[in-house]
Amino acid sequence: MNTQTPIGHITPGQLQAVTLWERLALMKQMLEPVQTELRVVFEDQQRPDEPAKILVPDPNWMALAMRGHIVPTIDAYLNLPLIQIYKKCGVEFPFHVLGIHAAAKRWDMDRQGYKYIGETVEKTHTLHSARTLPPMSEEQAIEYLLMMNVPFHVWGDRQSNRLRFKICHVNQVPSDRLFRNTWEMIQ
Repeated sequence: MNTQTPIGHITPGQLQAVTLWERLALMKQMLEPVQTELRVVFEDQQRPDEPAKILVPDPNWMALAMRGHIVPTIDAYLNLPLIQIYKKCGVEFPFHVLGIHAAAKRWDMDRQGYKYIGETVEKTHTLHSARTLPPMSEEQAIEYLLMMNVPFHVWGDRQSNRLRFKICHVNQVPSDRLFRNTWEMIQ
């Protein structure tokens, strides 16, 4: 995929002039999906009784990341002010969180019996105007997804030497799902 030439009549400068949602929608229609063979296997040390989890990248998102000049820098997502809505016993509860804590909050609330309804971005965000990234390699795109979708305490906490995540090839992930709830990472 040639990342330096415009797609259709759209240049990288024109892409940065529109909102993120417009960039994503437009490019999803124009780019061929990129199916990656890479997966992220991770464990949450705050939930030691849960099995290992697997992050499978969306082919459309991979195409966007590898094309470049579409997705914002990771800090735009990590500092994104969100309002998450949860429901329990028929009552909705809004919670204000930063993007860096969104995944952990969702998992914690689910564990407490709250149903995740959705989230909105607070009006003070700068996601649409954030600097966009140049084309990423397949590995860089996977690392970006890891930081965006896996709780920070899994990938960002450097206090122990325990293996908490691994980027691996799809054939390294067991294809037999019979004992899926007992999977764990070998240290």
